[in-house]
Amino acid sequence: MRRLGWVLTVITLIVCCRAPASAGTPRTPAQIVVLVGGVSAADLLELELPFLKGEALRTGAIALLNTRTAGAYSPENCYASLATGARAQAPSDVRLFLALDEVYSGDPADSLYRRYYWQDPSAPRDPQLTPAFLVNLGSLQRSQAQLKYTVQTGLIASVLRARESYPLIIGAGDSLTEPGRPAALLAMGPDGLVPAADFAGVLIKDPTYPGGLHTNYRALLQRIESALARYPVIFVEAGDFLRLYDESDRMTAGAAQRWKRRMLAELDLFLAELTELTAKNAQIWLVSAYPAKLAYQSGNPVTFIMTWGANIPQGLLTSNTTRRPGLITNQDFAPGLLQQLGLAAPQAHGSPLEVTAAPEEALAHLVALNQRWVRVNQARSPLLKTYVVSQIIVVALGAVLLLRVQPGAGRSRSAAVITALCLAESAVPLILLATGSLLPSPLYYALVICVPLIIGAGAVVGHRVKETFALVYLGTTAAIILDILCGWGLGANSVLGYDPIGGARFYGIGNEFMGVLIGSFCSGWSLIGRPNSLTWNEILPLLTGLGCLFVLGFPGWGANVGGTIGFAVALAAWLLQKPGRKIRVRSLLLSGLGILVVLTLFAWWDLRFNPTVSHLGRFAANVATTGLTGAWEVFSRKLAMNWRLLHYTIWADGLIAFVALLALTFRRPRGLAKKIAETNPRLIRGFWAALFGALAAFIANDSGVVAAATLLIYPSFLLLAVALALTE
Repeated sequence: MRRLGWVLTVITLIVCCRAPASAGTPRTPAQIVVLVGGVSAADLLELELPFLKGEALRTGAIALLNTRTAGAYSPENCYASLATGARAQAPSDVRLFLALDEVYSGDPADSLYRRYYWQDPSAPRDPQLTPAFLVNLGSLQRSQAQLKYTVQTGLIASVLRARESYPLIIGAGDSLTEPGRPAALLAMGPDGLVPAADFAGVLIKDPTYPGGLHTNYRALLQRIESALARYPVIFVEAGDFLRLYDESDRMTAGAAQRWKRRMLAELDLFLAELTELTAKNAQIWLVSAYPAKLAYQSGNPVTFIMTWGANIPQGLLTSNTTRRPGLITNQDFAPGLLQQLGLAAPQAHGSPLEVTAAPEEALAHLVALNQRWVRVNQARSPLLKTYVVSQIIVVALGAVLLLRVQPGAGRSRSAAVITALCLAESAVPLILLATGSLLPSPLYYALVICVPLIIGAGAVVGHRVKETFALVYLGTTAAIILDILCGWGLGANSVLGYDPIGGARFYGIGNEFMGVLIGSFCSGWSLIGRPNSLTWNEILPLLTGLGCLFVLGFPGWGANVGGTIGFAVALAAWLLQKPGRKIRVRSLLLSGLGILVVLTLFAWWDLRFNPTVSHLGRFAANVATTGLTGAWEVFSRKLAMNWRLLHYTIWADGLIAFVALLALTFRRPRGLAKKIAETNPRLIRGFWAALFGALAAFIANDSGVVAAATLLIYPSFLLLAVALALTE
């Protein structure tokens, strides 16, 4: 008995000693996601919101949110993109989620489930809440299937289900006549089911509010409090904002703005109480999922996202998708949310989130940043259309003059004017790069118009055309490379740079300047070289070309996969045309192998050493996982995008004009091409290098039309000027 007593004593001591440690084991904080819409960072800045602009901003993280989808900026598409971690689209009928105990248009919801799903509803996982389902799941699946890439429907719920857990959705944007529940896409699984939903329980009738219903924030707090311990993720649809969005077309702009102010004031009070209620047991997100109608119609579809609470430092959110502090995309939300639960979202197109240091006035900084993007975005279309139209006019005038000029007729004023214009057109990208920060001041437009014309006129008058062409071309190449290496951000502020609002690219070298880089390099070095000088003719272009190729392809700098391929092809074409060397099949195969090795090394470095994997690394990982299917998916998407661009971008017209001019130069006047080759063999070498680079860039990029058009600016105008000089 004494021995038994000692054993029991030891066991008791062990249990008592271990119990505090077990009780103190940290629990992963619940994620509470409050969803609104039609609210921008500027709305927050101009309104009195004591909690959001006080404690939440002071202790949490914030960022602008790019809301681009695979279709329009509708709430349905935006919620689908948040839910899938990809640019998705969804039909308008995805608003129709029904709890199984509801009745819709006289039909019990469980009967509709049996009708559309051909099975009986499963038993509720939570006896306190009723499951819900998407009535039109087939419509959503067909909509997603139209995309040229894979979208994982029900991504968040499927990841949670793999851990035997599931999310909860509370609230809705219902009106008195129709359900409005697109936010349930975030809690829905791939099978269209939402295991736990409470749509109507937090709504009260209020005929004075848009839609005739009003969110009962007191009931909402009670629902969250009771569910907090049972659900890792709770989605909260603050439905008043969706009802305002739906009825905003019927209101005056002033009335809609006053409603937004009132709703934000109510939301601010709710969030303060919610933060106090959850203390450090939860992380709270506030996501403006979709832009207001007036905002995206005026060219500013950017909203905001905030998060505060457990485990969140103060600062600016960013992601590998954007690499810009204070900017993420809706594709990053699902990976970022699951990241806080220690889970991964491998099927998402976006990236997990990080927090970086924020300036003192973070909100004002983000609003100013957004306003600058809007100014660039608004100036982009009219400026570039004007630029391309001017290119077409100069090409047309030059073609007419080439057809009409008589060899040996002597120098004409028309030829001199067109030569000056060729130089001016070639200098425009350099000026657009250098002066982007001046937008939208009158000085900017004066510089963009006057400086290229002065350069062209000065070169012709001073009889320094060749030297000026070389200076402009190689100066453009150097400026692009230095901008990337030094981090000046000139490309990001230029109308020829990438567009954070459109969201095609957020870092590195965009396709417009990528084409400019390849074209200016090939054509610039074709104007430089001394006879019988190995260093000048071969070694220096090779070394600078390899340097440009490294900057363009390195994941931490240019990160442009298609541009790397295009530049590598152009450089290989330059080397293969070395005087005295015949182009053999073996040389072509070795060049192709060399390009493949370069891309493989860049991809390996990206995956192995780069903490934020870029496009090339993701492509390589995707191909390694899915094989040729993944490669074809990317390639077919690029082809489809180029086909679309051929139909609606102004650059397609410029590309056609350049191709027509080059064809004319080699056909008319008769003997002109041979004369150019005899007098300027290095020029022809640069021309073919640029042409093969343009072809590769066109095929390898999803906006290859744009890249090829900007690339051909340089060989086209240079050949036109040389042709006019030789016909004099």
